[in-house]
Amino acid sequence: MKLDFDHIKRTTDLVRVVESYGVKLKRTGRNYVGRCCFHEDKTPSLIVTPDKGLWHCPGCGAAGNVIQFVARKEGISDREAALKLCQAIPGVKPASTLKPASADAPTAPKPAAPVLSPGETTRLLQRVVGFYAKTLHKDRVGLDYLKARKLDDPTMLEVFQVGYSNGTLPGVLPQAGEIVDGLKALGVLNQKGQEHFRGCITVPLFDTAGNVTGIYGRRVSGDEPHHLYLPGPRRGVFNSTAAKTNQTLFIAEAILDGMALWQAGFKNVIAIYGTNGWTADHEQLLKDNGTAEVFLCLDNDEAGRKGTEQLKEKVAGMVKAVHVVQWPEGVKDANDFFLSRGPKDFEALLQALKPQAPPVSEHTARAGQEQITMTPDGFTAAYGVRRYELRAIEKPSASRLKATIRATGPRATPRVDWTSMARS
Repeated sequence: MKLDFDHIKRTTDLVRVVESYGVKLKRTGRNYVGRCCFHEDKTPSLIVTPDKGLWHCPGCGAAGNVIQFVARKEGISDREAALKLCQAIPGVKPASTLKPASADAPTAPKPAAPVLSPGETTRLLQRVVGFYAKTLHKDRVGLDYLKARKLDDPTMLEVFQVGYSNGTLPGVLPQAGEIVDGLKALGVLNQKGQEHFRGCITVPLFDTAGNVTGIYGRRVSGDEPHHLYLPGPRRGVFNSTAAKTNQTLFIAEAILDGMALWQAGFKNVIAIYGTNGWTADHEQLLKDNGTAEVFLCLDNDEAGRKGTEQLKEKVAGMVKAVHVVQWPEGVKDANDFFLSRGPKDFEALLQALKPQAPPVSEHTARAGQEQITMTPDGFTAAYGVRRYELRAIEKPSASRLKATIRATGPRATPRVDWTSMARS
């Protein structure tokens, strides 16, 4: 197939393509402005000029036309980007094709990209998510990165199916076929068959029904862009189930910040996709679940403060109270805060915002419910509605202790759960 690049550039809506990659654009005169997706852009520096079909970023020097934007974003050639535009953007077609070698031997048309049903999309993405979750524990690079950021709680990693992409996914896939074609259509693989998220911590995104709708990637190196997503608009909300059981929500600027809050015991946290990453799904989540109060926990920088004010205006009409968390001087964000501080320190910030009944960490709530009582032959421990009784059944020695543990709860009658052998 011969591609008329000029025709594609003329007939493609550049603004629409840029926004399809998650860049929120705002019209300013004849131009559109947004945060550049090719570097860590604190203030909107990406300039899109649709009349000329061009874009550029003074911050990082990136520039080009619509084909070059897709090529740079996907890590593919200009030709592959042009083909992708022809297949994915309605109304864009190549202006001409190669003439056949002879009238009797026409050139076979290139097969179109597969159109996946919602069920097929979910199944493919879930398999990818599962593969990355296993890779996290096989390749130390990803886990070491999370440990350095103190985000390695095993329960949290399991709950959010956190993974790591190290480039080995193509090696377990067939060389061609429906699976590979489907992963390319979703953007998990580029047209060369390489992983989009290679070198990234991965976190799946789910809709309210529990279906995987996307994947977030955070590069473990200093390469840009630091944050990656699948092509197209963001769908799903990180930890959306929290809204179903809590009328108070914490809103973090990034997913790793949300993980830091969750790990510290503030489980009722959701995350947006950067300062401009509030989506229709976030808004619908608050409306559907009757959220009454939110605490905004965005970054402590110029972009974060500006994003906080904008988000405050958006949610003010949907909830009864909006609080803005003020990070201490020198603290960048939620993850940075918990690198050197604990839940009690964050509770002090909340106390200043809401002196009457401020939210507390789940760890604090549990600690307040613990009751330990010594008995002649052991002890009892109560954790909320659960009660455990330990009794020694042999006289303890320096090397051996034999005991029984009885557990009771609101839905069960007392029973012996197990026999423990310690210090043997």
